[in-house]
Amino acid sequence: MSETMSPSKDNDAVPENVTAVENKPLAVPHKEPLFNSKTAQIPEGMSKSAWKKQQKALAWESQKPDFCNARREKRKVLKAARRERKLASQTGEEVVSPAPDSPASATPRTPFELNRLNTRVIVDCGFDDLMTETERTSLASQVVRCYSENKKGPNAVNLTISSLNKKLLTRFNTNMRQLHLQWKNVEILERDFTLPTDPSELANWVYLSSDSPNTLDILEEGKTYIVGGIVDKGRYVDLCKSKAEKLGIQTAKLPINDYIALAGRKVLTTNHVFELLLKWFEVGNWKSAFEMVLPARKILTKKTNCDNNNVTASETPKTGLSTNVPVEAFAAENPIDTSST
Repeated sequence: MSETMSPSKDNDAVPENVTAVENKPLAVPHKEPLFNSKTAQIPEGMSKSAWKKQQKALAWESQKPDFCNARREKRKVLKAARRERKLASQTGEEVVSPAPDSPASATPRTPFELNRLNTRVIVDCGFDDLMTETERTSLASQVVRCYSENKKGPNAVNLTISSLNKKLLTRFNTNMRQLHLQWKNVEILERDFTLPTDPSELANWVYLSSDSPNTLDILEEGKTYIVGGIVDKGRYVDLCKSKAEKLGIQTAKLPINDYIALAGRKVLTTNHVFELLLKWFEVGNWKSAFEMVLPARKILTKKTNCDNNNVTASETPKTGLSTNVPVEAFAAENPIDTSST
């Protein structure tokens, strides 16, 4: 389980004369496991898998204080090492370098000014009820990644996180210790996004969906692009497309098949879609954006790019079948309220 924790702010004394720090795993005191699935009495009505998950969560909560204390001590040692190296470099003394893979060896980030684009990107998290707890955990990490990538530059968009509510918000407020409340230059909405009333402004809104018949050839400043914030492994067909059509928003898909062939599921994560938008504004080329953002294991075949947008088409290999859930079932139980838009 990966948790996002805020830096320690205590003023405890730190070790002196620290010259090097190795990037070793945190030394958390060993504790006996809290459960044994072979001998334990599983409550009636609970599956073995669900019981294991519950016990693992309890085990983590019991060891969390020890883990946090070990990490706090490690941070103090790293901070002391960096302070000593800085002092030694100023006085001309010999500096003992830390291990290459140590966090203490990281090069400080050079400050730079972001080029803030006149483009808005909305991450629509209004599908909380359709995800499992594991998928919801994954989405929370992807949302954090979107915010992080938007700060790294060289370009930044006007980022909005909408419908951050229900169990997803609970995770941010508990496990992630309200990390989102510290974010800057981002709009966070617990409700759904609000549509413009002017039809000419609405024409500049595009909801990205892999099920759309339209292809997004270029990105334009002054437009609003909506990315569906859901982790579903491709279970739901036409989910984002149907929501966009009911709201009167035009849809489009990324030109993936024109440039690359994806291995496995033809589904991109929320943060990958967001990073692709940022990368296109940086390089102005979809092929380069795909190759720079997507992991190598995801790209099965690189298609030849000739004369700018003229590409040699190749058939995308078929993948295993997946269970598709009709979107009508979700729409019937969760009607979209357009009165506030």
